[in-house]
Amino acid sequence: MSWTTLANMKRLKEIVVILLRYGFRDVARRLDLPGVSAGEAEDPPKGHLSNWSRIRHALEDLGPTFVKFGQIMSQRPDLLPAGLVAELAKLQDQVRPEPFAEVRRSLEEALGRRVEEVFSEIDEKPLASASMSQVHRAVRADDGRVAAVKIRRAGIVAKVTSDLDLMAALAHRLHENLEELRFYDIPRVVEITRYTLLRELDFSKEGRNLRIAQANLKDDSKILVPSVHPDLTNHGVLTMDLVEGRRLTELVALPPARALAMARAGLRSIVTQILHDGFFHADPHPGNLLLLDDGRVCFLDWGMVGRLMSRDRNQLIDFIKAAVDRDVEWFTEALMGFVDHPPQVDRRGLETELADMLESYYALELSQVDLGGFLSEVAETLRRYSLQVPSSFAVMIKALVTAEGTARKLYPGLNVVAEAEPLIRDLALKRSSPGALWRRLRGFARHLADFGEELPRRAVRLGDKLEQGELSIGFEHKNLEGLIDSLEGSTNRLTLGLIIASMLIASSLIITTGLKPHLFGFPALGVIGYSISGVLGLWLMITIIRSRRF
Repeated sequence: MSWTTLANMKRLKEIVVILLRYGFRDVARRLDLPGVSAGEAEDPPKGHLSNWSRIRHALEDLGPTFVKFGQIMSQRPDLLPAGLVAELAKLQDQVRPEPFAEVRRSLEEALGRRVEEVFSEIDEKPLASASMSQVHRAVRADDGRVAAVKIRRAGIVAKVTSDLDLMAALAHRLHENLEELRFYDIPRVVEITRYTLLRELDFSKEGRNLRIAQANLKDDSKILVPSVHPDLTNHGVLTMDLVEGRRLTELVALPPARALAMARAGLRSIVTQILHDGFFHADPHPGNLLLLDDGRVCFLDWGMVGRLMSRDRNQLIDFIKAAVDRDVEWFTEALMGFVDHPPQVDRRGLETELADMLESYYALELSQVDLGGFLSEVAETLRRYSLQVPSSFAVMIKALVTAEGTARKLYPGLNVVAEAEPLIRDLALKRSSPGALWRRLRGFARHLADFGEELPRRAVRLGDKLEQGELSIGFEHKNLEGLIDSLEGSTNRLTLGLIIASMLIASSLIITTGLKPHLFGFPALGVIGYSISGVLGLWLMITIIRSRRF
């Protein structure tokens, strides 16, 4: 792909400058990016920074799309090295607010009405400002409810789409030109980012996520999810109840008893969301939590969520139970159950590594167990064996890692395993309860009945195709290329031998006729036929001897 075909050459040059700034000249040169020459000046390559840290700083300098790319990839420990994932988790998305005149224009465009018709008040100073949007306090004109209005920045969709196209082109170049990076399948990583980021820019989806979470958590008196205002929510704007509280990042200290209660509430909520609801907040970092004066914890920013189906949650419980029971074979089997289409793998080597890992954690006290570190180590082991889990499991792992870190930031002495164990045990018992078994039995009976109803129709369709001659059977061969080559070679030699024999017989018949003209006293045509047959025969003999297949 020629870079001259890209519309935004100015943006590409900015990327080159930033790559050089952080010491990635070799990468830029191997990508054959424009503006990279042997004599071009380059900033000192930030020797005090690690490679992962330089990548993070480069993404921050590249702007909002690349920052969001890094943040999304920090949720995928199955795709990237653990060190890089940890560094990407530090990415900050705080930018200078847009002038309120531009915000007003975006808001009126999204709502299709003037701001004064919708809100009696709206603060010009934002409550929060990020690269994709900013949030303003407002009061509804119709009922006086105080709301938080999240407004998408003007032109951000077009800008992000353009950057994603450029990122995809860079990813393909990286994949083609840097063999050491092919394992990470960078083009696929960019496609995942495109899907996630464009969904996050659609605020109607975040509004739907908020409503689902509120319904799931309505019985939890310690957790709050803001209520959405559906009539003032669409692709470009999200309106919800304003929740007054303090972000965890703003707190200096809390009384120990209150800090412990809030840490427990947040951690238990995430475990319940994952294992019970199967719908969970994918990024419960301190900036996305509000601590209310009444002791409740409010989860903000539901743009990124994860989902686990019932079957997936059951597999996860089996995985946890196998780890607790120290059953390495069962633990490995449960882990392999997460993998999509597992390839041929060194099963013995994998079990040995997992056994060593489990033993190192069994030696610790429960209060010392780092649940997030354990799950991250599992993901890193799978990555080393080229095993990829579904994205839903990878997002779940990152959510648990983040939740544990957040809870321990609030209360460093929190025993994470002890807090999670009762919930996991209760869920495991509920899975084996008579009610759950009866539901599974009813589901099996329903599927069996559906199959019984469908079977006669399928049999009739099969009979019709057989009668009309439309039934075909396909075969696929694998690893037969060598046999095919051998058969083709043997057939070619046999054909050539028959041709040589035919020419010899024909030449002999011609010589016995005495047909003129003569050559060396014999019919010329017969002599020529003998000569050609002799040369071909000699070449065939030499070929067979050289191949040593005789």
